[in-house]
Amino acid sequence: MGLVTPMGPGRMINGFRLRPNCNSIAATIIISLSALLGSSPFGGAFAAGITQLYAFQGAPDDGCLPNAGLVSDSAGNLYGVTPQCGAFGWGAVFKLAPNGAETILHSFTGGSDGGYPPTALIIDAAGNLYGTTECGGAYDGDAGYGVVFKLAPDGTETVLHAFADGNDGEIPEVPLVMDSSGNLYGTTLGGGYGYGTVFSVTPDGYESVLYAFQGGNDGADPGYVVVGTQGNLYGATASGGGTGCGGGGCGTVFELAPGGEKTILHAFKGKDGMGPVVLIAGKKGGLYGETGTGGTSGCGVDKDGCGTVFAITAAGKFKTLHKFAGTDDGYYPYGLILDKTGVLYGTTVGGGGTGCSNEGCGTVFEVTPQGTETVLYAFTGGSSDGWFPFGGVIEMGKNELYGTTEAGGNLNCVSDPDGCGTIYKLKK
Repeated sequence: MGLVTPMGPGRMINGFRLRPNCNSIAATIIISLSALLGSSPFGGAFAAGITQLYAFQGAPDDGCLPNAGLVSDSAGNLYGVTPQCGAFGWGAVFKLAPNGAETILHSFTGGSDGGYPPTALIIDAAGNLYGTTECGGAYDGDAGYGVVFKLAPDGTETVLHAFADGNDGEIPEVPLVMDSSGNLYGTTLGGGYGYGTVFSVTPDGYESVLYAFQGGNDGADPGYVVVGTQGNLYGATASGGGTGCGGGGCGTVFELAPGGEKTILHAFKGKDGMGPVVLIAGKKGGLYGETGTGGTSGCGVDKDGCGTVFAITAAGKFKTLHKFAGTDDGYYPYGLILDKTGVLYGTTVGGGGTGCSNEGCGTVFEVTPQGTETVLYAFTGGSSDGWFPFGGVIEMGKNELYGTTEAGGNLNCVSDPDGCGTIYKLKK
């Protein structure tokens, strides 16, 4: 069986939509990596250049299976989420101090405070953290449709908005962004017309649906959004934009004006990528992003491509920077940052060799502005360096990248025999 497409349990697995069942999280969201790949990963010797900062211990006292990136504060503390485990089994927010001490700041209950936090946090100047959960919040004969939350430095949580499905949206699944006034923006995977929404939340918790996708040429399954300089938003949809890629469209990059008018800047065709979710701001109004599949052939059960890294201007001029080739090169990219020199860094969930049941254990890569790609590190699996590096990396300190792996680390973890995941540091 092929690797899970790195878009979270509410998105796509080998071409099939899988929405989380918030009434039975243990039965539907906890996905055994050994079941996906056929066996446990190979253990590897500790590798030069990478340092394991923390190995998660799993339920009931710790988080497990982190599949999102990290965020840091000015003191060098790292913050992130685990979608599962914690005191109640519905995930947790954690802090890792520079000395390696880990603290659980909040364990979700799956109730009004939310459950299953799927993605990276953002942090403001006062040290408050902001994020989303896929479950919990509002109730209507179900276990909720997700929340937007704020977590104070002391761990006090405030639910800024609980989604209500229907026109309001459901399942917020990608990182939030914040503008200079403290307003939050994000997307929901469902709701609206059934194809997802773009929303905003004010600092005092007033939520507005800015756009509801209609599927087809309009796009569906929105991912990341970026705040533009004129108050406009840029974003990506993982499907829609035409009839290619099995009839549902290969995805789009769009611009949303402050008044709600949407313009499609690029509709993917498959060879230039398929399933864009990640989009980040570049220099001078430019944008960079990734597609989870497409590009070259091969990779995955449907052989629908290994993924790409692309650049696009605000006017819609598109360029593919790199097409992943699988195996040593990596495949299924997810998570992207841009450094001050214009170099992009990210991770691929698979590839980087033949370990982990011949699928590869994942990589950390760089792509130069000219499109030259280099694999900086190929994970080996097991207890030493982990595997499945979902969520990308952040840059902190001098030429250091930090990230998480969903598996590996403590192989005695009661929550998963493949390990509960790690936090690592990598020298560029």
